[in-house]
Amino acid sequence: MRAEAEENLQAISHLKVAQISQWREEHLADANEILDRPFTRDVIARWMVNPQDEDAEQILSWFKSLQKHHKFNDVLLVDAVGRTLLSLSGQRDRLNTEVVQALETALRERRSVLCDLHIGPPDQSPRLEAIAPLFSGDEKNAVPIGALVQQIDAQQFLYPMIASWPTASRSAETLLVRRDGDSALFLNALRHRKETALKLRIPLTEKEVPAVMAVLGREGMMDGKDYRGIDVLSVLKAVPNSPWFMVAKVDEAEILAAWRLLSYIIPALVLGLMTAMASTIGMAWQYYAKVHYRALLESEEAFRKSEARYGATVMSIGDGVIATDAEARVELLNPVAETLTGWRQGEAKGKPVTEVFRIINEHTRNSVENPVERVLREGVVVGLANHTLLVALDGKEYPIADSGAPIRSKDGEITGVVLVFRDQSEERAFVNELRESEEKYRNLYDDAPVGYVELDCEGRIHRVNKKILEMLGYTPMEMLGEPLWNFVVEKREAEQAIKATLSGKAPPNKVLERTYKRRNGAAIPVVIEGKVARDSDGRINGIRTTIQDITERKKAEEALRTREAQLSKANQIMSGILEHTHMLAALLDTQFNFVWVNRAYAAAGRHDQSFFTGKNHFDLYPHEGNKAIFQKVADTGEPLFITAKSFEYPDQPERGITYWDWSLIPVKDSAGAVTNLVFTLMEVTERIRAQEELRKARDQLESRVRDRTAELERKNRELQEFAFVASHDLNEPLRKIQVFGSLLREKGSGRLSEVENDYISRMTGAANRMQELLDALLRYSRIDTRGCDFIRVQLNKIVHEAAGDLEVAIRSVGVQVEIGSLPIINGDPFQWRQVFQNLIGNAAKYHRSEVKPFIKIYGEEDEGAYTIFVEDNGIGFDEKYLDKIFQPFQRLHGKHEYQGTGIGLAICKKIVERHGGTITAKSTLGKGSTFVITLPTRQAGL
Repeated sequence: MRAEAEENLQAISHLKVAQISQWREEHLADANEILDRPFTRDVIARWMVNPQDEDAEQILSWFKSLQKHHKFNDVLLVDAVGRTLLSLSGQRDRLNTEVVQALETALRERRSVLCDLHIGPPDQSPRLEAIAPLFSGDEKNAVPIGALVQQIDAQQFLYPMIASWPTASRSAETLLVRRDGDSALFLNALRHRKETALKLRIPLTEKEVPAVMAVLGREGMMDGKDYRGIDVLSVLKAVPNSPWFMVAKVDEAEILAAWRLLSYIIPALVLGLMTAMASTIGMAWQYYAKVHYRALLESEEAFRKSEARYGATVMSIGDGVIATDAEARVELLNPVAETLTGWRQGEAKGKPVTEVFRIINEHTRNSVENPVERVLREGVVVGLANHTLLVALDGKEYPIADSGAPIRSKDGEITGVVLVFRDQSEERAFVNELRESEEKYRNLYDDAPVGYVELDCEGRIHRVNKKILEMLGYTPMEMLGEPLWNFVVEKREAEQAIKATLSGKAPPNKVLERTYKRRNGAAIPVVIEGKVARDSDGRINGIRTTIQDITERKKAEEALRTREAQLSKANQIMSGILEHTHMLAALLDTQFNFVWVNRAYAAAGRHDQSFFTGKNHFDLYPHEGNKAIFQKVADTGEPLFITAKSFEYPDQPERGITYWDWSLIPVKDSAGAVTNLVFTLMEVTERIRAQEELRKARDQLESRVRDRTAELERKNRELQEFAFVASHDLNEPLRKIQVFGSLLREKGSGRLSEVENDYISRMTGAANRMQELLDALLRYSRIDTRGCDFIRVQLNKIVHEAAGDLEVAIRSVGVQVEIGSLPIINGDPFQWRQVFQNLIGNAAKYHRSEVKPFIKIYGEEDEGAYTIFVEDNGIGFDEKYLDKIFQPFQRLHGKHEYQGTGIGLAICKKIVERHGGTITAKSTLGKGSTFVITLPTRQAGL
């Protein structure tokens, strides 16, 4: 009984794993299908770039079709970071972690994926998602833009499939589990415990539980205790291409229950049977002997009749039949087989089938494995590949198709093989003739000078010719199977017309114009002529359409319309200018006589409009220079625009000099000859006067700035002189303090107390620090006055020299210095050496002891500026003190923590500013700093 239970469990688990694998593969295949539908992808990509209601409706309609066909909970369109853009349910929540991780995998690996089972809102039901990634651009440069997410309710098919059990059982069940950290997580609802799907976990330390055994990698038949603590017999299997494991189990008590019942019944039955057996055996023996022999006789007669009937069938069948024994030796050839092989039954019987049934590959002429050998080896039904030839005994060759099947005994043992084959010569000849006919027909429409498309009864394309592919720029695979209206700009109108034609509600044959879409997005005007196709019963089953590109015709028509529109627009513009503009406007003939002037022109001349008609412009306003300009425009036909041209009214001297913006535009006839001039003027006298006032104000401001700058330079020199004098005057008493302090320490050695020695040390230390501060102040004040003239400076060389100057300090703390590419600039090499000494020295000084110190110096050039970076991984600083660190004598640390005067960065800032640049810093406390120097590529002094 245990063996039977084990066999049942093995069969059931194998069946369940196969069902689950097939279910997963089907959903992945459905998702992959989306990637093979370019028009669906194009509509989605277009909507994501430019959301339009029409595209959204089309996408949602397609989503509804998917939901109806596949029973999805929901179908969503998400972007590349998991934000929901469109869904059937209207959901806009961000996807949960499991789905986002699966989305990242799908986009990264460019394939459809299934995310794992999880609990999802809003009803907290178990679900999983099939994710099909979407990309824009061609295949080589495709960019991920989002994905289609299909929500699958686990309770729709997966859970019922797992829960089903093919036989009656009070304890058997199938479990689906996966590893979740240090536990085995149960994925489906359990038979003996409710509300457990994706909630029940068993630690991996409980290794007697079959679910734990499964996630730890064990497979096969296992004894153990299930989640109830009850002894069970189980089979463990991994679900291929997934993190899931299958556990099929049944209680051991149920397996043994039948045996316990039988253990009581069997002794009683044996005793009763032994008693009855003695009395009945004699009578039964004679009766059953008669029945047995009669049955044998009837069976033999039936067998003979059956054998004769099947033998006649085999011998009469129109295909060749060869039967072999289990050793692949021929036992039977029917007449057709004799004809094709050239062997007679008597000659072939007992020979190896490979000798009688000899086959080769039509193209390679190599021998092909005999199907009988494979049937005997694998026990399956097999067929020959195409292009197989049977070589008869006389060498004649026949193209054949065949199949071989095992002959089994009632015990399932293979006792031989039956081989059925047929001559395909006539079939091949017919196929070749048909192929040639189709080729002629195909060439006829393939090489046609107009596009040709055949539609099926749903309006989908099932045949195209070369011209339409060339016209639209698509491949056959991109067009076949797609509705024709997907290629039409007037999509909805075309869809309605095609469906009306297919339904018989529209005229069967008609010619009309449409606009088609090329693959590159361009529109192409066409004339289409469609004729319905009918089946043998007269029902409409498609449409045959010719499509002709009328781009050139449309261009000619458009050019004509454009010309007419231009003329109309010119008239409208002229009318608008003449009647409504505040500009002065006049229409002149080629002799510069006034044809018409607008009200503004007449008002400026202090006359009414009729005064000017017929008068010559240069009789009223004589000016030889202006007349030459007018003549040039009339001769060349080129328009002219002049700004701020001066003009004095001869009859209005009180206005003085006025300024005008001119436009002189020629009007041409159809032959291109100039017939008139449109003369417009806009007075800009006030603007010119305002510009002059602005120039005067600017000159005054620049003069004041120069005076202010000179004053600041004078004060700066005075400050520098003061710093020098102060430094010089203070250095003398400081030196005395230092000298006398040193003498006092030497003379009093051994006689001064520890406290007295400490006083002397403090005094001399303070004097030394005062000396350092005065020297630093002096250096700071001399940056502008003592700097050298600018020369070409290779900053790479300067940085290496500065690092060499600090070699002892760098080696003492083990700093790694990396110097990248730096620009060549115009500057003071000694001051730049001082800048990099300060920055490298600070980086070495303010290092972190727990990491290896690192300094990286490199430069970049971008948009007219050099940028130099000095990076370190030192202690860093809080950026709220950024302004403070570049001020003289400002420190962020006590003088006992780090030595220095606090003026180094102030000196750096002043040097950089002398070179027309800026310096700033970026830092994170405890992680390091980056000092950034920016210099214009066109520095002062270049």
